[in-house]
Amino acid sequence: MSTAKKFPHNIYSLSEADQQPCTVMLCAFEGWNDAGSAATEVIDYLMRVFPAEPIAGFNTESFYSFTESRPHLESSADGTGKIIWPELRCVALQVRENLQLLVVSGPEPNVQWRSFATALLQYAQQLSVDHLLFLGSLLEEIPHTRPFPVSVSSYTSKLRAFEGVQVQSYSGPTGIVGVLALMAEDYPMTDVSCWVSIPHYAGLPPHPKATFALLQTVESILDIQVPHGRILQEVQAWEDGAEALLEEDPELAAYVRELESQSENLVQFSGEDIAAELEQYLRRREE
Repeated sequence: MSTAKKFPHNIYSLSEADQQPCTVMLCAFEGWNDAGSAATEVIDYLMRVFPAEPIAGFNTESFYSFTESRPHLESSADGTGKIIWPELRCVALQVRENLQLLVVSGPEPNVQWRSFATALLQYAQQLSVDHLLFLGSLLEEIPHTRPFPVSVSSYTSKLRAFEGVQVQSYSGPTGIVGVLALMAEDYPMTDVSCWVSIPHYAGLPPHPKATFALLQTVESILDIQVPHGRILQEVQAWEDGAEALLEEDPELAAYVRELESQSENLVQFSGEDIAAELEQYLRRREE
């Protein structure tokens, strides 16, 4: 079972605004940013357990190539049908007092990313959003038998003062989540990105263990309580299936044991240890 990092305070309760209502936009996108569908499943789960009210979005048709993100055709027994076009879902959730939670989810856009990011951030600004919370999931070399790590980072300096919020330091190919997080600097909103790591050998959706790890992180950050009953059952079923697979595949079991050994060695050098070593190094340079 995964264990989310607990933040000592709700990171969106910023000093003088502690008791003031705030609006948070929670975003997750299908595709490159969403290994195992873990990030978008958090949105789906929240929409199942909290009262949800659709809100007007903005026109996104020009941001999708329908030969890449194809629309779905649904036909009925009576000979009628409808087309489900790729677009964003925009919903308001009632989760607790003093917090308006807006969730945005849908396929990652195919074209005109800069225009899409500008449109989404302006849309958030029109809705008086104070904070942007982005979710993502990625494949890594970790064992499925250990808690799935969730990294929490921000480009907003005042949020990095909170324990557990890291400097956003990734460099390399990015998805729309990375673009939005950086572009948010130009708007009067803070940004936080949460990424859960998933075993690369078990990345097919659904991935309830990864979803649960992200969900716990969202709970901690927003200081909300989410009913866990259904997802805990899904996590247990997933773990049982993974164990059965190891029993059937000795080579995979050996590989998982190797990853477990590597994971245990990494634990010996925690983030606190590394920070302490760095601090000592900097002091030696000043002497």
